[in-house]
Amino acid sequence: MNVLLVGSSGELKERKIGKQIDKFDVVCRINSGGRPECLTGEYKDIIGEKTNLWLCSHIGLFNFFSTSMYDKAISFNEEYYNDNKERLINLEFCGDQVLIDCKETLLNFNNNKGVPTSGILSIFYLLSKYKDVTICGFDGFTKGHWYGNKFIGNQDKSDIIASKGLGRHNALKEYEYIKHLIKTNKIKKLWVI
Repeated sequence: MNVLLVGSSGELKERKIGKQIDKFDVVCRINSGGRPECLTGEYKDIIGEKTNLWLCSHIGLFNFFSTSMYDKAISFNEEYYNDNKERLINLEFCGDQVLIDCKETLLNFNNNKGVPTSGILSIFYLLSKYKDVTICGFDGFTKGHWYGNKFIGNQDKSDIIASKGLGRHNALKEYEYIKHLIKTNKIKKLWVI
């Protein structure tokens, strides 16, 4: 079973690989990239429309949008999971070990003390569940999010800060680790990063 994690790089908007994305057995979306309106109309050419997993640390998205179009909705917040598992029948918690492994691995790899992004948490989650994991739309925030400021007013500014290794997330150090995972054949890439 091949699994694809779709990131949010602006490069996706340029490449328009939606049909290629939808050929994977399992397609995983992250945060706003999994919103229902992103998977229809003009956007389906950019990121496809297949919906198997929605991995989300922005838990408000699970409240505003139905998770029913997904096989599973994965929360990185255990409290949210416990409070909502009865209401959202396809909701799962990623597991404490995924969170611990991600933070410890990044710290040991290159002293990354930043808060892990949803993207890197998603990679750790998928590697704990699947053997054949491919990613696309990951570039260390250098091309911003493909949807720009549509959902978060200051997304572009936040991306610039993150791409410099500043702010809440250290995208530079996370991206170093993602490249390490590719180089050591732990994950594949859909195109050259």
